[in-house]
Amino acid sequence: MGNGKGRGFTLVELLVGMAIFSLIGGAAFSLLVSGIAAQRNALGKQAIVDQISFVSEYMSRALRQARKELNSPASCLTTAGRGWNYEVGGGGSRIRFLDRNNRCREFFLDTEQIKERISSDHTQANLGTAQALTPNDLTIQILTFIAQGAYQEEAPPRQSRVTFSLQVKAKGAAEMFFQTTVSQRRLDVLE
Repeated sequence: MGNGKGRGFTLVELLVGMAIFSLIGGAAFSLLVSGIAAQRNALGKQAIVDQISFVSEYMSRALRQARKELNSPASCLTTAGRGWNYEVGGGGSRIRFLDRNNRCREFFLDTEQIKERISSDHTQANLGTAQALTPNDLTIQILTFIAQGAYQEEAPPRQSRVTFSLQVKAKGAAEMFFQTTVSQRRLDVLE
């Protein structure tokens, strides 16, 4: 015991210990930072899913209860005409239809938002002011409507259905793609 060996650490041992501690601490810190980033991304995606789910359900409910245009001449679906359930326009980014209350209604993409206009009656001439259905912090990059079986004299006859798809981007989150197909509740019989 008199020679002083065995007490304390040498400079080399101290430097090795600090290097190992720095590596372990740096790895733990890096793991923590990547975990926080992953959580932020997951929360951003969840917010997008929540908001788009609400809008999709709202539009689906309205499209599911659409009525056939039976006015002659057509007053809501002026391009499609009498006997149609839906009129898709604007390069596929707009859909117009008569709702369950026999009011002309449309959903469309405008300035990166999904908007809706509802008429005070069955005509497109009285479509009201556009109301945004999506919040400003969401960017709707693409909105596409595809109507199938929308004409009553189509051969072979098919039940009317609409597929709409959208591509969404939110601040700090990745782009997401959504698609929904809706079939009318009422049987599409010849009228």
